[in-house]
Amino acid sequence: MEIRSCKAGDACVYSPSTGRNKEAILNIVKPLLEKLEQEHADAASKMVLEVACGTGEHCFTYASALPGLKFQPTDLTDDLFESIKAWTAGLDNVCPPAKLDVSSAPWVLPPNTAPAMAIMSANLCHISPWEVTVGLLKGAGTTLRPSGLLMIYGSFKVDGEHTAPSNAEFDAKLRDREPSWGVRDVCDLEATAKEQGLGLRLIDKIEMPANNFILVFRKS
Repeated sequence: MEIRSCKAGDACVYSPSTGRNKEAILNIVKPLLEKLEQEHADAASKMVLEVACGTGEHCFTYASALPGLKFQPTDLTDDLFESIKAWTAGLDNVCPPAKLDVSSAPWVLPPNTAPAMAIMSANLCHISPWEVTVGLLKGAGTTLRPSGLLMIYGSFKVDGEHTAPSNAEFDAKLRDREPSWGVRDVCDLEATAKEQGLGLRLIDKIEMPANNFILVFRKS
């Protein structure tokens, strides 16, 4: 990661991978969130919870493009909170960053976060133990309002198979670095969501550049 100025006088942590994917992700999630905003026009809160927000670049990108929604960035530690604050400085629709252990149950969230209209996560599932993905699905099931969306971006296998040789190599490197990490299978996420019995249903699997996907789950 690099330190880069994102606003005059502010030092922000910049992630090259986020810089490459943030616009492609926005192009997909923006119309989905705009539709949700219309569906929940009368809701007192139009909260979007970002899980594992990292540097704050994704939150800045989403919040800048969707001023009618409120964004709550969270991460496991506060290591990058100053970066998040710097990236989102001046945006009235971004809450202060908060700690969230996704694998914990129940989730401990700032006041007025739940029920959330949407939950978003990028590049979490493959660089964390499987228990974190389970926690993400379970937490989303209890935190989302009815018809709310969980949107997960990252590398995934489909029906047990990698979608490209580069993803297989990436998976092997992850597991060499940490055996509990690795590229997850869409089928496993879908099955786990059903097992939780919390009304989460996979409604779309959207292909993205560089052999990635956005998985979209809806809360019934």
